[in-house]
Amino acid sequence: MTSKLTALIVLFIIPTAMAAGNPHCITGKNGFGATTTQCDDGTVTVTTGQKVIVCGKSLNGRHNCEEIKL
Repeated sequence: MTSKLTALIVLFIIPTAMAAGNPHCITGKNGFGATTTQCDDGTVTVTTGQKVIVCGKSLNGRHNCEEIKL
């Protein structure tokens, strides 16, 4: 009985708890060489060979973006 309960926890409960902390993301590439990743939590990342732009929701509901030059 204990091994069945342990297997149930490992197979279902732990992955569900971990998924809550890791948002689902979709990534696509356009014809100009930019890769865009959009996640369920509202985070958007655009990457080119020269810079990365990361946008996410702040506490007040507005989007904050940060540009990082490579």
